[in-house]
Amino acid sequence: MDFTRLNADNFKRWIKNQDEFDTTLENNLAGNNLIGASVETKFGRKKIVQHIIIENGNSTKVIKEFLENGGTLKQINGDEYLIEVSSGAFMINKRYVIV
Repeated sequence: MDFTRLNADNFKRWIKNQDEFDTTLENNLAGNNLIGASVETKFGRKKIVQHIIIENGNSTKVIKEFLENGGTLKQINGDEYLIEVSSGAFMINKRYVIV
């Protein structure tokens, strides 16, 4: 590999050619290593309420619980995260949470 042309794409190609790192890189690039991680909000109640989409549960309880205790990342769909708390689950864009 010509290291004078090192950029993200060349690095990914080089890593893919390294057998022991192949699946780890793919999982990391897809965000699969984040599933099950603890998640908390970056913002306050007002901002979160504007951007949350409740999947199941009582919206008031889900939001309150998330703001107080955080949640668990259950699924990644592009830039949207499915986050679960004990009282339900919701979707929110990844820019509104800290993993």
